[in-house]
Amino acid sequence: MYLLTLLPSNKKIIFQCHFRPNISYNDESMAIKNREIIYNILKKLTDNNDQLFLHDPSDIIKNDYSVYDGAVHWSEIGNKKNFNKILELV
Repeated sequence: MYLLTLLPSNKKIIFQCHFRPNISYNDESMAIKNREIIYNILKKLTDNNDQLFLHDPSDIIKNDYSVYDGAVHWSEIGNKKNFNKILELV
């Protein structure tokens, strides 16, 4: 991957996909095709790679719906929880 050649080998790259309602609400009928395509590409890219990580915010929402406005944005608490999760990956 060309991007990796531009960075020192000790740097991590974290990709964050969009909210996936089928995961957040445990309901496959809510899947959004384009989001799933992007997620699957990122998952394939990051699997078995020590430098690349995928963060799916859907798991945070699944555990606490108050972090989400029900559409496309985090609540203030959700912003903090998501940021902390990203820091864990770093």
